[in-house]
Amino acid sequence: MSYNRTLQAYIEEYYRTNGKKATPLDIYEIVDWLLAKRVWEPSRKDARNILARELSQAMRTKVILDENGNKVRRMHCVRKKVDQGDGTLKQMAFWLDMEFAPPPFMQESIQQRRGDIANDCWAITKDVEYYNKNYNKAQPIEVWLDFREDMEERKMTGGPDPDDEE
Repeated sequence: MSYNRTLQAYIEEYYRTNGKKATPLDIYEIVDWLLAKRVWEPSRKDARNILARELSQAMRTKVILDENGNKVRRMHCVRKKVDQGDGTLKQMAFWLDMEFAPPPFMQESIQQRRGDIANDCWAITKDVEYYNKNYNKAQPIEVWLDFREDMEERKMTGGPDPDDEE
């Protein structure tokens, strides 16, 4: 079983054991339950992956202020599949400060981020359609994916503070 499927099985076990399937909960309730039961303890590999995610988040939220006081992301990432020498490919993330990033690196980083946004929008669209069709007995939920007004609002307010994102 993959690590992801193992974690999904833990979540299902938590719901079965605690009867909270229809109750919104804080993810840390499951974390604390797993740690208390000693079902999950971080291996060196787990600790390495956790720290890598946290470092990536720290780089993602490192900002500078432009001449108008707008926050601009300082560190940018490009994901690439790298040959491991044995014919297998491993996806790796390469970070670079925009001060030193050549245009091709920035172009690739921005295109990847745009693709991530498009994938999220596609997933939201499918989720909403499925929910409306199978579970929603009220007015169908509508999702608008035209972000022009959102961008204008953020231009006026300076947008959200990346340090507040978790």
